[in-house]
Amino acid sequence: MHKLLRNTAFRRLLFGRLVTNAGDSLYAVAAMWLVYELTGSSTYTGLAGALTMAPQLAQMLIGPLVDHWPFRRLLIAVQLVQATVVLVIPVAWLFGIRSVTLVLVVVPILSLLNQFVYPAQSAALPELSHKRN
Repeated sequence: MHKLLRNTAFRRLLFGRLVTNAGDSLYAVAAMWLVYELTGSSTYTGLAGALTMAPQLAQMLIGPLVDHWPFRRLLIAVQLVQATVVLVIPVAWLFGIRSVTLVLVVVPILSLLNQFVYPAQSAALPELSHKRN
């Protein structure tokens, strides 16, 4: 384990995933909470939860595609796109747009983007574990 933690590329991946997973978890809870605050409806809140989970069905199709792309670029690109998509909601609020529809559109997009990350990190781990600093 010490050998692996001395690997700079592995530490970057580990730290990046810890931060990303924390952010994803906070966002998922905040998005459903926001849907509930906007609608007061448990139905819409449940729909937000379902829309968060639905893109996981696509992971079996996305996994083989990910193998053809450079892991580092893919992981960075997905995180940048996710950050941009997440910013849509607060920017909309700044302009007075408080729409549950907007939240319900953004939630599955973010979840779909995440489906690229998990296969990429899984494929990168064996490569990183054998790589020297």
